[in-house]
Amino acid sequence: GGIFSPNSIGWNGKPKTGDLKIMVAEPYDLLIYYAKEVNWVQDAVIAHSQAKFKIGIKESDLGVNDFIIKVSPEDVGVFISELVKYLKILNIKS
Repeated sequence: GGIFSPNSIGWNGKPKTGDLKIMVAEPYDLLIYYAKEVNWVQDAVIAHSQAKFKIGIKESDLGVNDFIIKVSPEDVGVFISELVKYLKILNIKS
């Protein structure tokens, strides 16, 4: 991964910089997306990621994420405990 900014994303929401293109093309086993605020750049990166399984907190990302853990963005501890619980249930190593 690397650092990216709005300039890393094209007008169509697709990654346009080399490092970002490489990052989203990588078939990671698991991608966890936990953002407290809406960020269209991060949303675009997650949407284009080729990760095999994506977990997030925003219900609006159901089309992007494979699994949603419905918690308030401020409840980081609850998210982590729920994440560990579901990773064990799904038999995905954290």
